Amino acid sequence: MKTAGISELINALPTDRGIARSYIGASGIGHECDANIAFASRGYPDTEISPTLSRIFREGHRLEYQIVKDIRKAGFKVLDKDIDTGKQFRYTHRDFPNHVMGNADGLIEVDGDLMLLEIKTMNDAMFKKFKKYGVQVSHKQYYAQVQMMMGLSYLDKAVLIAYCKNNSEYHDEIIEYDDAYYQYILTRIETVINNEARKISVDETDWRCRGCFKSDVCWQGVLPERECASCAHAAISNNETRWYCIKHDKEAEDPCDEYEVYHPKSRL
Repeated sequence: MKTAGISELINALPTDRGIARSYIGASGIGHECDANIAFASRGYPDTEISPTLSRIFREGHRLEYQIVKDIRKAGFKVLDKDIDTGKQFRYTHRDFPNHVMGNADGLIEVDGDLMLLEIKTMNDAMFKKFKKYGVQVSHKQYYAQVQMMMGLSYLDKAVLIAYCKNNSEYHDEIIEYDDAYYQYILTRIETVINNEARKISVDETDWRCRGCFKSDVCWQGVLPERECASCAHAAISNNETRWYCIKHDKEAEDPCDEYEVYHPKSRL
């Protein structure tokens, strides 16, 4: 069958995931590997993804707007923008506000209680797993994300509402704040802040590494931007420069001649 070649050209379009984050974010704190979180905290680039996966991510963001509209139509009050910034609600760690943060999809009122709102889109298989077992089993990374957000925001409940991309069905779960779990998250954050992060594996063919968005910088020698954040001598600072140079015992400004690329510790 003859085609116009349009789909082939669309499928070959380059991907664009935007600027790599340079902080410890709630959406990544549930990752199994501390090295992944450390790379993200220093602004290391992600491994390039396929155009198909890029469009899947884009579609998820596009659907969030419609999902909020549906929640409001169902009679719930939702704040999806911070009136002070016009952007998503952002919560930060009081001791590391420039390095530890999370962005909430919104706030929702349920039976008179103010709760965090987290919106996710899922394929049919993961949606069914979420309905059957709950988010702590079906999506451990989402559970960690919501727990970190509650810890940072001092809210004790959150609603995670999921939209099935196969049939447009909705399902939601109220998640209670778990202080013990939040303390566990803080220990992982402390590990990264203290430059003690280790790789989860000694083998790049490990399935956890093959699907990781930081696999290229972790295993293939892809280099980050030459800046103080990606230097092995940089440590977290809470002033406006954000990083402190251990090598020269001063606030980091610009990469110097003794710049050395940061690498997490080996698993061994």
